[in-house]
Amino acid sequence: MRGREVLLALLAAAFLAVAFMQGATMSKRQVGDSPSNPFLPSPLDTQVFGQNRWLARSPVALKVATFDRQRQRPVRSQVEVRYRSEEGERRLFSGSTQGNGVADVQFQAPKKPGSYTLLIQVRSPIGQDEVEQTVQVEEAAQVLLTTDKPLYQPGQTMHLRALGLRKPDLQPAADLPLAFEVQDPKGNRVFRTVVPTSRFGIAAAEFPLAEEVNLGEYRIRALLGTGEEVPEEPEGALAQTMAVAERTVRVERYVLPKFKVTVETEKRFYLPAEMLRGTVSAAYFFGKPVQGQVEVRLSTFAAGWQELAELKGSLDGEGSWRFEARLPERFVGLPLEGGKALLRVEATVTDQAEHSERSSLLLPVSSDPIQIAVVPESPRLGPNLPMRLFVVTSYPDGTPARCRFKVRGKGPEQEFEAQGETDALGIGEATVKLAAVKAKPWPALGGPRRRPAPFVQMALPPEGSEGAPITVTVRATDERGQEGQVERHLSMSLGEEAVLLRV
Repeated sequence: MRGREVLLALLAAAFLAVAFMQGATMSKRQVGDSPSNPFLPSPLDTQVFGQNRWLARSPVALKVATFDRQRQRPVRSQVEVRYRSEEGERRLFSGSTQGNGVADVQFQAPKKPGSYTLLIQVRSPIGQDEVEQTVQVEEAAQVLLTTDKPLYQPGQTMHLRALGLRKPDLQPAADLPLAFEVQDPKGNRVFRTVVPTSRFGIAAAEFPLAEEVNLGEYRIRALLGTGEEVPEEPEGALAQTMAVAERTVRVERYVLPKFKVTVETEKRFYLPAEMLRGTVSAAYFFGKPVQGQVEVRLSTFAAGWQELAELKGSLDGEGSWRFEARLPERFVGLPLEGGKALLRVEATVTDQAEHSERSSLLLPVSSDPIQIAVVPESPRLGPNLPMRLFVVTSYPDGTPARCRFKVRGKGPEQEFEAQGETDALGIGEATVKLAAVKAKPWPALGGPRRRPAPFVQMALPPEGSEGAPITVTVRATDERGQEGQVERHLSMSLGEEAVLLRV
């Protein structure tokens, strides 16, 4: 008797558990119940793959997959996609799945941003199903903010302009509110205005500076879609902030230059211990030559600018003064300049009204008048193959140099030579062919008191080696007899076989 009561209690508990699970499934799904048993879910299983955040007016792609949950196989189904909003429902897509049970759904996102309910209805021979998902439609744009100049004086007017483009089609962001904001160096907001964009997505504003203002960097921002009411718009034209652009300008007192100073030298680069000759010219902007004094300072950079010489003179009737100076025999090369040194020629001219203007010129200084770069066609040269070495020649100022060059190389148990010419762009090539270098085999396993282990000796490079070293020296000469030389260390693959692939 007691066993029967226990059995009935177990059956009741199992029934309640099944009923609870079925009720949970039904609460998720409005339609799709099995027609034979209302307590069982539909054998049709629907899965939707896609994003739940969309960009307004952008193309949207979803994948809808339908399966028979009992037989575990795809099902051909009819798919209809709609969205629901405060304005009602609208159909976005209607079609059918393919043989694999997947439908590629594509449609255009709504134009108005906000929250939408996506409805996906599926009908098939084994049942029907419906999926609901809340999606967010958002607007995005980009803004280009410009000013008429980067430097202002107190009392001048800043002319601000912004261009707004919608994403992703980059169409003009027309009829949207755009706010201009200006902050002074202390963080005070000194200007703000909201204007509507034109049909081309352009908005402009003007900000007059007072005579007495804080000097320094002013921060300017353009906010497209401000969430505020646009002036002169009867309906308000509300929008969210879609994009922000920012830039800084300087406000400081300055004096416009009264005349222009020009520094010219005979050459665009120099060698150590060479004679530097140049001319300083000065003229007013209305064309009259300047009469006054000139001061020229020569300096080089070595952990800071170091002065080499100071020259002084007077401008002649044409507003010019010639100078010359012997350069030092030693300079400090800079790694960022490819080993070349920098020479600064700075000229200061003071006219008869005691107004000074200055100008400077940077010149490279190199011990080699011809700069050479060697580029192999492969990081590692291959044996028994015609390998090309590209040679680039130029002067220290960077201009190409047409040269004749010779290549000499030395490697393990071999030497080679080649020659060629560079063209008007300073580019040439030479072809070399290297003999194979055999790697030393590793010693066989085993010791003197034991017989060698039955392993095959392999020709492998020693540990840490990346190939046989090759030293390549290139010497180039231009039409005027100026020479340059460079030495480059390369490597060659070990062994007797190699592969060369040219595309």
